[in-house]
Amino acid sequence: MNIDYKLLQEQKLELVGLAMENQTGTMAKDPNFLTEEQADAIDGVISLLDAIGDSFVDGNTPEFKRVDNDKFPNGLKNWIETHHVIVMEVERMLNKDEDMWYTKLYDAQVNGGTGGIWILCEQLTDKFEQENIGMEWDGEWFEAIDAFLQKELA
Repeated sequence: MNIDYKLLQEQKLELVGLAMENQTGTMAKDPNFLTEEQADAIDGVISLLDAIGDSFVDGNTPEFKRVDNDKFPNGLKNWIETHHVIVMEVERMLNKDEDMWYTKLYDAQVNGGTGGIWILCEQLTDKFEQENIGMEWDGEWFEAIDAFLQKELA
């Protein structure tokens, strides 16, 4: 997909103008203008357009900023894939009877609730990625994650 970044910038400026008119009240009394929800949506789109624009060096050449290599030693895409599989597996484990849960899983749920599970999954993903820096998988990735979770959660 080709994106016209100059047009994108022009459209962003139009949205900024609408948002400013809405905030200053010049159009606020017009019932056909923006609702509060629409104004919030425009603010969100403006923020997204700013983030997209910040990811490019000039108007045409994509040069995405590097992500934190300490957090994503194998790249962001690998981290996301690993995290997804770990979350799916943890969810599967949580759907078992509580007396069958691993100790660390039980502790995270009881002490932290849903947030505790989120933190545990992120920590597990980080550790798995660190332990497997540069690993080229040849079909054994799911088995490696399963063995890792059994070792880490027991």
